[in-house]
Amino acid sequence: MLKQTLATFFLTALLAGCSSTPDIHEDFTASEGDSYAKTTMRLMGSNKFVDSKNGDEGTRKVAGSDAVKALQLVSLDFVGLAQNAMGDYLIEDEPMARFSQLLVKLNDVSEAELSNPEALINQADAKISNFIAGNEDKVGVASIKKQGLNVFYTFDNTAGICKNLMPFKSCSMNFTQPKVVKYIKNTKQAYIRYVNVGHVILTHLLGSYENDDLSLYVSPRVTFYGSGNSYQTATKIPVVINKGRVHKFIKGEEFAGGSSIGDLVYYFQKKNGNTGAAEQYKINVADYTYTKIN
Repeated sequence: MLKQTLATFFLTALLAGCSSTPDIHEDFTASEGDSYAKTTMRLMGSNKFVDSKNGDEGTRKVAGSDAVKALQLVSLDFVGLAQNAMGDYLIEDEPMARFSQLLVKLNDVSEAELSNPEALINQADAKISNFIAGNEDKVGVASIKKQGLNVFYTFDNTAGICKNLMPFKSCSMNFTQPKVVKYIKNTKQAYIRYVNVGHVILTHLLGSYENDDLSLYVSPRVTFYGSGNSYQTATKIPVVINKGRVHKFIKGEEFAGGSSIGDLVYYFQKKNGNTGAAEQYKINVADYTYTKIN
């Protein structure tokens, strides 16, 4: 019954994403003082993300929300990322803030094409596929599986950067729940948003990507579960990645203010569900190497 309920939920969410009408604008510009990161999240379909002086908030805080309760369950206590520091990211009930999101920009889209969102999603899928194929020297040849509009990529654990992952989990990326979220009439641009799993690998690949048609929002904390283990990845602050640059939610910070991908660090934890034993690592995104920290 539970599996059936979950399947119904995800199917409903998927169909809603495909069939809903995107926000249509004559033009789209950044609001005065907004960061590049915040403007990107507006393109993704959310106005709940906010800027701060140091880029350490990301979304509005609301005491007592479900997201607050979820964050109180965080068990990470990495070097430089103490448990109490995670309390700085108490967020409003914004589903987009809980998972990493990929935004794909399509050019030369007519308004009439919006009546067939699945065709636009297929174009966005092709753009992602071409991007991944262009990185075969790093991840090898991908095995691709489609379920409805969701796409799952699995890579060879013995090839390229995936060799670094062998002690931890499979080398994969998923792009699910696609939705056409924005259309700009003046530029004839459509934007498709995906929920992304495998954002650490994707971040590494985007670090050398020069085009501006793929933007990744990185959530400060992501938890997922495998066979007998749970996994968590964390960053100190939420960021947006575009054209190989890391953009923080800092008031007034424009695209040129973004930092090098080499400045971004992830923290990773693998925890045994039976024994509670945990392994914790620091991930250098630029060269995709793991350093054990406990």
